Amino acid sequence: MSLKEYLKEAFGDAYTEEIDTKVGQELGAGYIPKQTYTEQSTKLKNLEAQSAEQTKQLETLKKSAGDNAELLKQIETFKAENQTLKETQEKELQSIRFEYALDSALTSAGAKSAKAVKGFLDVSKLTLDGENIIGLKEQIDSVKKSDAYLFEEKQDKAPGGNPPGADDKKRTERPKGQVFL
Repeated sequence: MSLKEYLKEAFGDAYTEEIDTKVGQELGAGYIPKQTYTEQSTKLKNLEAQSAEQTKQLETLKKSAGDNAELLKQIETFKAENQTLKETQEKELQSIRFEYALDSALTSAGAKSAKAVKGFLDVSKLTLDGENIIGLKEQIDSVKKSDAYLFEEKQDKAPGGNPPGADDKKRTERPKGQVFL
């Protein structure tokens, strides 16, 4: 059972098309479609395989080149380019992981807008350790103190119902045709 089906069942007639549309938008806001993820993952695997193959070819070419200095120089240039490309790709992946972890942490901390809260953070002092971001909790606490409006307020649920004795009092009925000011 999907989340939308569950909500339709739980809310019954109160679940409108407008709510359905908003739920759909919110569900998709922070997630990448499986198709896009699979496509990007495949591209990454292909590029890594291509890079490994190029490095292997360059090693073979280097061995067969002999003393040709110009060819050896080109091979070294290609090796450096491949290494730079690999490092750049790794930095991009690390950046993506960091941004995802940061957004998740801000959402779980109750931020109304992760993008707005990021403006108050000193990202250069944050480091990613697995799925945790070191130094984030302290910065979030300071932002909560200085700019509490950026975060959802936690409200304690008060017990509902009428106060004791409220049913004992009779309501005064207004006579028809009279207006009270």
